[in-house]
Amino acid sequence: MTWHLRAETTVGASPSVVWSVLVDVESYPEWNPVLRVRGDLAEGERLWALLIDRDLPPTPFRPAVTRVDPGRELRWRTTFPLGTVTAEHSFRMEPAPEGTRFVQSEWFEGSLVDPVLRRLSGSVRRVFDRMNEAMAVRAPHLADADDTEG
Repeated sequence: MTWHLRAETTVGASPSVVWSVLVDVESYPEWNPVLRVRGDLAEGERLWALLIDRDLPPTPFRPAVTRVDPGRELRWRTTFPLGTVTAEHSFRMEPAPEGTRFVQSEWFEGSLVDPVLRRLSGSVRRVFDRMNEAMAVRAPHLADADDTEG
């Protein structure tokens, strides 16, 4: 079974600013309400990540970075215990007239995907929405700060 979840928002900042916010994982505690990440965001690297949200139990996971295309896309893949679920998550930045369309997508596959996602897909989607909303606040704030300093 395969599931796909997607959430997007428009961010009032350029793709390069949105990218800089996304890859500055050390600053996540300042703005990102749902995700903590440690490690090197380079293709082939394995990260330590923790999903934290009021709708879900704290969930640690160890994604492998599969794509780094600066200003365009960051992608990672996580295989959960015994290969019961594999998830591929993508963060994409697409130029838009108002700034950037920030898109999170995740594809889930495996033997337990149907029962797990049938129960949790709404919560996972809300997690995406919360991070997107926070990005929509954080990136324009940083872009404005850069404009006043330059």
